[in-house]
Amino acid sequence: MMIPEKTRYVLNVTDVPLLQDPTKCMQNSAMITNETCGATQCSATLFSMGPHTPAGNGETHPEIDELFYVISGRGILNLNGEPLQFQAGDVCFVPMGHHHSVANESDEVLNLFYVIGDSWENLPEIREGLGKWSEVDTEESWLP
Repeated sequence: MMIPEKTRYVLNVTDVPLLQDPTKCMQNSAMITNETCGATQCSATLFSMGPHTPAGNGETHPEIDELFYVISGRGILNLNGEPLQFQAGDVCFVPMGHHHSVANESDEVLNLFYVIGDSWENLPEIREGLGKWSEVDTEESWLP
């Protein structure tokens, strides 16, 4: 595990790379990781979805809980096949072992703050997936 030389406890979105998926429909900034601040029990990202971005195939984390706070926008959490609508100000919980995906069917950008109950170094699927995304200038961020 790589622990930063100087541990940071307050991070700004400009402190970490802003990544954008190949279709230019999603953005992600891995804010809380073992590399950014030495976190060993959780990880957190800022995640944005452009308007009218459909849900992908989804994923299941057999041993990890996940939650997200809706910063702005609205969307649909598909949880074990059940579509659950959410909007700005809501907190959504995804229990371990539940298949899930998120869709943005609205005309506005959807911004989420995700917290995952494990260290970033223990999330190779997520890290590998984001490794295929391109880094963009933080001035292109969709965050409010």
